[in-house]
Amino acid sequence: ALPVFETATASSYPLALRTGRTLTHFHGFYDHGRALPSLAAADPEPRLWISPADAACRGLGDGDDIRITVPVTATEAALGAKVDVPTIDGRAQLKIPPGTQSGQKLRLREKGVPSATKDGARGDEIVEVKVTVPMPRDEKTKELLRELAKLNPEDPRAELWKQI
Repeated sequence: ALPVFETATASSYPLALRTGRTLTHFHGFYDHGRALPSLAAADPEPRLWISPADAACRGLGDGDDIRITVPVTATEAALGAKVDVPTIDGRAQLKIPPGTQSGQKLRLREKGVPSATKDGARGDEIVEVKVTVPMPRDEKTKELLRELAKLNPEDPRAELWKQI
């Protein structure tokens, strides 16, 4: 389906581009037989044209935020660390706080997509942390992990049994 023309009040462009629109080969749009402004005149250098499948792969929605999952080691998650993460501008450093859990979401402010409706504004990059567990490959590593377990005897499933 072709996009419906809506006058954007906060933008200098008459068309607000959203994900799910393929615009690369259209020079004009029609809505119920009425000609709409041509894409070239409306936005000669679009910031982002993206297919729904590509948007899903990159964690983009109809907003300005970007979502990404970043693996971190168990040591980085437990002790805290600074890790490089990809952004649309290149690399950025993300501070992993001590005690970060797998699935926890952290925010990189203004590292998302430039807003289509607010001049100068950008979305954020939402980073979901995925803690990776080491594979003990030798006896020394196994012994260190057993010692760590003795030093930290908490049961991560204790709350689960209280709910039943």
